[in-house]
Amino acid sequence: MQGVVFKITEDKIVVLCDDGKFRNLPHSPEMPVLGQKITVPEIPIVQEKKKTGWKLQVSKRCIAVASFLLLIGIAWILNVSLRPAPTVAMVAIDINPSIELFIDDKGKVNKTSFVNEDSKTLLQEKDLLGKEFYEAVGIIIHAAKKQGYIDLETDKKYVLMSVVDTGKAAFQVDASKVTPDQDDVQLELYYADQQKQEKAKEAGLTLNKYIVYEQAKQMGIEIELEELRTHSVVASLNHAGVDPQRFFKKEATPVKDDKVKETKREESKKQEDNKGEKKPAQTSKPASSNQTKSHENNGKREKEKPEPNKSSKDRYGDDDRRGEKDNDKVNKDKHRDRDDDDDRDDGKGRDIDKDKDKYKDKDKDKNRDRDRDNHRESDKHKDKNDKDRDDD
Repeated sequence: MQGVVFKITEDKIVVLCDDGKFRNLPHSPEMPVLGQKITVPEIPIVQEKKKTGWKLQVSKRCIAVASFLLLIGIAWILNVSLRPAPTVAMVAIDINPSIELFIDDKGKVNKTSFVNEDSKTLLQEKDLLGKEFYEAVGIIIHAAKKQGYIDLETDKKYVLMSVVDTGKAAFQVDASKVTPDQDDVQLELYYADQQKQEKAKEAGLTLNKYIVYEQAKQMGIEIELEELRTHSVVASLNHAGVDPQRFFKKEATPVKDDKVKETKREESKKQEDNKGEKKPAQTSKPASSNQTKSHENNGKREKEKPEPNKSSKDRYGDDDRRGEKDNDKVNKDKHRDRDDDDDRDDGKGRDIDKDKDKYKDKDKDKNRDRDRDNHRESDKHKDKNDKDRDDD
């Protein structure tokens, strides 16, 4: 086989053979020149021996270990990159839809909880996941406005927000960033702990509603738990007769005093109207002894009637938490006064009946006297007739 000298080095000659392969030849006594065509001796091809025994086993084990380590590294990288960031705070939002947002250390929403049915129809979790906190709040407020849960023409303009730290990192809410373009929306921001969150769950309330319930209780305002469970905070305050704006400004006062006073005025007015609607006055007659005793007894009853407890009046103005007891006292006084009026009416009725009986007795006496006189006249007339007959 012939070949062309392609390269000459210090220890070998590189020849391009006719079969298109390069072969290395040792130096010969007569050194060829580049490009010279020379005869290439046939060189037997020696195949590389395959690895056997312990060498092959070690090689396989090394490959397996390397592959296992590679898989572990890939899994760790994927786990770190795909694992959600730890939750550092839970923010509860109440409009009437109640939504809980779980915030990670980067200030983004990594989990949501739709607390009531209204919230489930307001948005879906995919609308909020991965969103920056203030962006997510803006989405919630915009949807609430669109569906009529926020109405700036009425009292439905309040957004209640409570922040609960998980202890991993502090999360502070900047109120100015919550509604930067929603200045007409009123934000009420609270900070609470996990203990208060548990108390809210035990009471069957959202965290914001439970905080409002506690504040109202401290201010002496009674709000029924069932009312808060089934209605919004604003509707519950209105039902209790409290102005939401004054309540959130801590200027609200209990309405029990006003209700009690109004109840008193209405009851006194009813009593006066009832007195005005009494039976028309009868013609003047000499008061019988029974009537005199009845009036005296009525006068004694009125004197003996206990005066209103002055301390209860103070409680109406000072101790709002005893408003219900005071209201019960007013109702008892009202019922006692009505019973006294009924007793007086019954006494008058009995006196009238006695007078009627007395007049009936007098009429009977007159009739009896008249019959007796008639009988006497008849006897006289008969005696006269007998006398005249005797004379004849």
